[in-house]
Amino acid sequence: MDFKVIRAKHNGRENSNFKLIRKNGTDDYLFLHFESPVIFTLCDETHHVSPNTCILLSPHTPHAFHPLNCELVHNWMHFIPIDETDFLNLKININSFFSPMDSTGITT
Repeated sequence: MDFKVIRAKHNGRENSNFKLIRKNGTDDYLFLHFESPVIFTLCDETHHVSPNTCILLSPHTPHAFHPLNCELVHNWMHFIPIDETDFLNLKININSFFSPMDSTGITT
């Protein structure tokens, strides 16, 4: 599977006052992996997200998040699959939270 990576960040750090609001989402797919707890709003529904939680957002999905009384540490990647049909045929859960059993491939 080939992807065009638009931008990515490993162990991105933001201060405790950081707030990101995207009312119209992004024009690409967005993978997020949180290493610190956050409050995440997905399509007007608020979630308390624990460390080591991930989400893969589809284009134009409204979302917002901010750290929960701490520094924000997260990994992220904006990307576009070269063949979106093949990508969607992978049956990956999109727009839902998950916690990988082993996140070392993300965090190292």
